[in-house]
Amino acid sequence: MDRTTFIARLDQIKAAVSKLDAKIYSWEVGEPASIEIVCAIEEKYKIKLPTDFVEIITKVAGKVNIIWSVHENKLFRKQHPQFRELSSGVLQWDIEHYLSEKEYQGYQYYTTHWENMRGLLDFAEVPNGDMILFNLAHPGEKKPVVYLNHNGLYSYPVQLAESFGDYVESLLQIGLVGNEIWQLEKFIQPEPEEKEGKPCVPGAINSECTYALAWRKLIGLL
Repeated sequence: MDRTTFIARLDQIKAAVSKLDAKIYSWEVGEPASIEIVCAIEEKYKIKLPTDFVEIITKVAGKVNIIWSVHENKLFRKQHPQFRELSSGVLQWDIEHYLSEKEYQGYQYYTTHWENMRGLLDFAEVPNGDMILFNLAHPGEKKPVVYLNHNGLYSYPVQLAESFGDYVESLLQIGLVGNEIWQLEKFIQPEPEEKEGKPCVPGAINSECTYALAWRKLIGLL
């Protein structure tokens, strides 16, 4: 996906959610980042960033911060009770936040002291304290995107997509819904479910599932 196409699709989403009387809290698309920043981060963290993430941040945008909300639109939830959990949309990343010494020290601490954070690298924070991360321990140049829940709803990371490119594409298809797990659950196939203390079967946001198709039709993205 190139930058022009990405921005055009975001504009389409903005027009769609505006018809729902959504409030736009942020709509920022930064300039592409330099490959020098990528190299500096990889050297400092002693990691290889996912190849599709690198491609997107260097060709599309190094920073994206988009937030919309229909939380205050009570009429919408009343008219469409099947979608009452869907109150906002978020798409965020910022390659330069890895340059922060605080971020680096946090990464060092969490991956050393927290077993469930080993092999993970966050790229987006959720308002409730959860995190969206890359599973760098997964083999291959592209890495799964996972959701780490902090309050015990899920004991293990929940996979949102097989790669960063898939994650962005699936969110664009559904209007950037999220980013809390309780808004995304019905879009994930198979739906997340831990059994007998074991991790969920790896799934992904599926923009073609029945729930997603109904939502996309409602907001005009189908």
